[in-house]
Amino acid sequence: GLVAHLNEIDLGYVFDILNFHPVEFDGKASGIVRTNNLSEDKDVNARLIVNNFKFNTGDMGTLLLDGKWSNHNKTVYLDAKSQQTKEDSTFINGFVDVGNNQINMNFTSMKTNLQFLNEYLSGFIANLSGRCTGQLKLYGPLNAMNLEGRESVDELGFKPKVLNVTYHITNDSVIFTPGRFILQNITLK
Repeated sequence: GLVAHLNEIDLGYVFDILNFHPVEFDGKASGIVRTNNLSEDKDVNARLIVNNFKFNTGDMGTLLLDGKWSNHNKTVYLDAKSQQTKEDSTFINGFVDVGNNQINMNFTSMKTNLQFLNEYLSGFIANLSGRCTGQLKLYGPLNAMNLEGRESVDELGFKPKVLNVTYHITNDSVIFTPGRFILQNITLK
């Protein structure tokens, strides 16, 4: 087998080289990457710490990642936890099936920074910010991903592009369904 010890590898640069941009990852990765088989069908396992981790340009803090690349399935499997402050955490579990152009990722959030959602809502909302707690699923074709779940919002700020006015929501819920997000009985400030 082969073992590589990584030290502060720039993830953004790696994903640029791979030309993989359905989702954007950035940060400095350190840890161990190993393969037990040097044949053509090799699988690769990784245990990494990613400092200054960003998901779709949203700051997620430090990421602890166990990952696997299955060459046979052309799929990356991820089991990870990110933490930006002592009060927040985000658990991430799922896969990116490059061979079939699919993603299926589950997020369990506790006071998670919402900036990463700007990428998916940019057609009609700008400057989304805030923190949330709940369950969210990101799935579907890499070029047409869906979000599903329910998040309790501590504070949410956003600017609808057609109105160009910033609104704030506190202590409420957002329901995500394919192609929509639903705000029920909210008070906008």
